Amino acid sequence: MAFNPYLIPGTDCLENKLGFTDRKLLAQAEQEITSARLMALVTTPLQGKLDYPHLKAIHHTLFQGIYDWAGQERTVQTSKGLSRFEWPERIQPEAQALFDALKKEGHLQGVGRSQFIQRAAHYFGELNVIHPFPEGNGRTQRVLFDQIARQAGYEFDWSQTTKDQVIEAVVHAYAVDTSKLEVMFEQTLFPADHLITRSHSLPSGLSSQSELGAAERNFSTRAFIELVDDPLQGGFDLAHLQAIHRRLFESVYFHARDAGIDYSHADASDESRKARLDNTFEQLHRDGLLSRGTAGLDPDLYAARLAHHAAELWVCHPFRDGNARSTLVFTELLARSHGVELSRTTLNVRTFGTSIADFVRGERQDFLDLMQRMVRGGLGMEREQTVVELMAPEQAQQTLTSQAQINLQTQQQQQRTELARLEQIRDTAQHALKDQRGVLERKSVKQAESSELDRLAKAFALANRDVKQFEAQVHARAEYREYEALKIARQQHPEAARVVSDMKARSQAIDLSERWKGLEQKILNLGAQGQHEVVVGYRRELSNLLSRIDRNEPVKAALSQTMRDRLGNARQENERAIGQSLERGRERER
Repeated sequence: MAFNPYLIPGTDCLENKLGFTDRKLLAQAEQEITSARLMALVTTPLQGKLDYPHLKAIHHTLFQGIYDWAGQERTVQTSKGLSRFEWPERIQPEAQALFDALKKEGHLQGVGRSQFIQRAAHYFGELNVIHPFPEGNGRTQRVLFDQIARQAGYEFDWSQTTKDQVIEAVVHAYAVDTSKLEVMFEQTLFPADHLITRSHSLPSGLSSQSELGAAERNFSTRAFIELVDDPLQGGFDLAHLQAIHRRLFESVYFHARDAGIDYSHADASDESRKARLDNTFEQLHRDGLLSRGTAGLDPDLYAARLAHHAAELWVCHPFRDGNARSTLVFTELLARSHGVELSRTTLNVRTFGTSIADFVRGERQDFLDLMQRMVRGGLGMEREQTVVELMAPEQAQQTLTSQAQINLQTQQQQQRTELARLEQIRDTAQHALKDQRGVLERKSVKQAESSELDRLAKAFALANRDVKQFEAQVHARAEYREYEALKIARQQHPEAARVVSDMKARSQAIDLSERWKGLEQKILNLGAQGQHEVVVGYRRELSNLLSRIDRNEPVKAALSQTMRDRLGNARQENERAIGQSLERGRERER
């Protein structure tokens, strides 16, 4: 069996940040996480030029919380069934040539539906053959082609196909037969100004998006007001949410009258969506902090819990249309049951929908701020201005920058210390595992020694998981680096947005620079000790780190001049060293 650097040694499970070593469990977790990000990308598409870097950025957005190599080309040959995908060294030039051709065709804008389907099938099939990433190519392609279609005046409805149909179509396209892809696109592609799918049957003779939009706003706004004045009673469960959606949209959409979960798609079955909804409602009812007492004693904590459950509900996206409005009404009624009348003066539906999508993507603060203002306003509480808010913008900027810098440096030092401790444990476990393997290679294997090898392997896997999980937590906690003073300033001072942006870039630059230096020193030390297998793992980590820095222009600009000058050469040298190590590994296997 060929060496695959993406797999956890001795398993068929991909190396991941979540600590899973079972392929099926990882697949379930991956589906849960990427489903949320897919929904967010539907609401707020990733900006880009519909080129190869755009495709990489989409992949990174979808999988950054799961894999270190999110957004990066694979480095090994791969295949599925009889389909053998592009060789790693040919991925970049072949992808570039394909996207150059797509650009010459104007990204298929201004062409008729039949021609769009024919050319889109060609590009979809060719991109699948290139298969740039170790995992997640299909989902990434669909997001990209969603954007291509929308810019060309169309939209894909992937719920009109199945995963098996997609697989069959791309297998045929591999053999330069795009006929099945064209048939699939015939079923799934619709004009952007017409909602004509089965679930979007239009009432009262409406045929265009603009006509439907006006009718929908009229009817749903009226129903929205009625639901506030005459609340719909229920148990704050799935049936309650369905009843709210029915009341809001039964005059607009036929499918709303059935009040079912009607938004199925190729990445998640109705059963898994129903299970996730059930779990969401179960967690809501078990949350002891979501109560009248918390609202009275700590309104900000109550608002945070309300925001969390609203986001969990929204990301399930049980309905084809109106999820944000249904979630908002549900949240309002839930708060009212705790004696909190959410303030409407701080809210409009568009703001709610945009900020909740940002929350799900990891940019949490706007939605938290919105919910806190709604809760505090509903309780009749006015927040007192802080000393910082009363300062002139220039003075506030100086104070905030100094305060945030001190906090950041303290937090980053604590994180580096903890990470170094976990890495030491992992390295010790890895050395013990290597030594035991050496013992077994030098003499006949005994059952006791084999059991000891299994024990050491498990110890290393657990230690490695701890490191990966801590790194993921550090990355996730980065969003909280806009401390309370900065949050206040953003609302009060014109210069605050720039302060926040500069501080985020500066803090990330400091953090990543220290990590960069630390990895290079560790690689140097381990290389001198002859620990070449361990070095490869750290080189991959360094490769991911340098790639993150290179993609982030604000962070790159915040680096010292010395580090910026080194970045390009460091990436090339590191990739060359990884390639040489992999080649030596293949030679040993042969």
